[in-house]
Amino acid sequence: MVHSFLKISKELFVFTKKPVDEPKSNNSFAQNFKTLILLLIISFVLVFFATILFLVINTYLFDFLSQGKFDEVFANISLTSILFLVSIIAPVVEEIIFRLALRYKHNYIFRGVDFIFKTKKVSFFWTKNYRLFYYTSIIAFGLIHLTNYHINSYWFLIFAPFIILPQLIIGVILSFIRMKSGFIWAILLHSLYNGILTLGMILFFNKSIITDYTSDSYKLKIEQLTYGLDKETYSSSKEKNDSIYYFDIRNNSLRNVLYQLKEDTRNYKNLNTRLNILLEKDTSKIHKKVIIKELQKHFSIDKKFVQ
Repeated sequence: MVHSFLKISKELFVFTKKPVDEPKSNNSFAQNFKTLILLLIISFVLVFFATILFLVINTYLFDFLSQGKFDEVFANISLTSILFLVSIIAPVVEEIIFRLALRYKHNYIFRGVDFIFKTKKVSFFWTKNYRLFYYTSIIAFGLIHLTNYHINSYWFLIFAPFIILPQLIIGVILSFIRMKSGFIWAILLHSLYNGILTLGMILFFNKSIITDYTSDSYKLKIEQLTYGLDKETYSSSKEKNDSIYYFDIRNNSLRNVLYQLKEDTRNYKNLNTRLNILLEKDTSKIHKKVIIKELQKHFSIDKKFVQ
């Protein structure tokens, strides 16, 4: 097994260093499937380390990322819909856009020009500059994933290569298997990678505790959910003026929580974020600012707004 990993890793490195548009390997289904599994494991190992680097930069240095459009959509749809989007729709569409044309015979634009003008100049240009086309498709695949986020700082642009490093790594591996085994195998690898990654996120990392505070008079716990999974929301609370008598919110959007607290939503970002909030107290009532201050820490547009 170790020998197989070393062999496919070397092939990946050599081909990526000097890619060529040559006929795919005449491997059996079993051989191609083995290649897919090996590359899938390599993908997760490399992306794991790339993600650690990304998290360190984002969390401890700048905190410049805000929730993107797709995260807001995923926060409010069912598990089946999420898996359908990430495991079927996204792989097929992205592979067609970024990797189908990596072979000249499937590059219908270039072939069309050669056909119309009865020449092979475009084919020659393609072969001579193949590395440029190959690397451009990988970079474009990475850059398109920047649209997952809201650009809210110049730091975002400066550190863009680190933000999309996981996608660049996957782009390299998908391009390799597309050329080595074929287009369908690239779709299969892409689908498996997205599906396993998403299921792992849902099962193990869907909830993150952003506040867990205990004092003599109350205990406040706030959890942020990556995926709402279209589950039923729960809300049980009693407020009067600026005081809270009890507060138990589950799977509710930040927007709804702020409405309930009669707080202006214009000062907050990521309003579709799903939250669990539980306030337990020993006194008869607590001022609502106890919850609002914690929400400001994590979701205020302007950190100066936090009081």
